[in-house]
Formats: sequence, C-alpha cells, structure tokens
Amino acid sequence: MKLAELQAKFQDAIVSDDRAILDAVNPSRRLDRAARFAVYAEAYHLRLAGFLAEDYRVLRNAIGDEMFGALVEAYIGATLSHHPNARWYARQLPEFMQKAEPWRHQREWIDLAALERALADAFDARDADAREIGALGAIPAEARPRQSVCRHARTQRKEGLMRSLFGNERWESKVTAKRCGISRQ
Repeated sequence: MKLAELQAKFQDAIVSDDRAILDAVNPSRRLDRAARFAVYAEAYHLRLAGFLAEDYRVLRNAIGDEMFGALVEAYIGATLSHHPNARWYARQLPEFMQKAEPWRHQREWIDLAALERALADAFDARDADAREIGALGAIPAEARPRQSVCRHARTQRKEGLMRSLFGNERWESKVTAKRCGISRQ
C-alpha cells in the first residue's frame, strides 16, 4: 500500500471511527493499536473544536463554555470536514444551528454566529477598488439624489440581524440592489 493511500484510509477511519485500520497501526511498548489510534482520533477532534472556538469567539463568550462545548460536540458529530483547508470547516455552523435542537430556537445566537461568519468571510475576501472620499465630494449636488453606493461583492445581508437592529424596515432599496447587481439571499 502506498503512503498516500494509507494516509487517506487513516483519515477516513478517524472521521468515521472505523477500526478496520487498526491492523495498519503499529503498537508501541506503552500503547496497543487501539490506544494509539485513539490518540490520533482525539487530536483530530480537538483540532476541529479549536477551529470552531477560534472562529466563534464572541458566540462562545455569549453562551458560555458549557453550552458552546455542547454545540461544538453536536456540530463535529454531524459535520464532516470536506476541505483540506481547515479554515473552511466552521463555515456552516450558523446553518447547523438553524436546524439542530436546542439551538434552532435561539435566534439571537444564530444571528451572532452568522455575523461572526460574515466578518470572517469579509476578512478573507479579495480586495476591491474603493473610491476616495474626495471623489464622492466631487459629485455635483444636483446629481447626488440619483447616485447609489454599491456594496462590495463579498458583503452580505444578514436579515435576522437587520431585523434585530432596525425592525422591519428595509435598509437597502431594491433599485440600488438591482443597479449594483446584488443578488437577494
């Protein structure tokens, strides 16, 4: 068996808790095959938990370590990592919270998780051209009512958060959204 194949099988075994790989694990003087495998499985689990804690610091502080720990355990149990870059593992936590008990009833927590996710996505977004403030001041006064400001392509609307902050008012006109090519989510 080639190394890449063994690594893939080992990773699959860790994710699925499949003990068939144990024959490929060498025992040591201190640990048998199962115990050595458990060390790797636990380390993987702790790394995933660490990614979630890093990406959702404010949520963790808001709901407390015990509740956040339960959320992390549930998410890890239900969500496989499909991307080699661990940075993307935590992306779906807000969506998971919308569907899973008991978090689906905690709208404020879901909104907070979605906001943290949006901030992380904005941080990772590619750079875009921005206008200098002076360019905005150079627009003739009579033309200003017809002007619109377009959002960066990576900005996101978080409807629940907007409802929480501004009530039911729409904070962006449909005309501006259409003119700027913003898709409604």
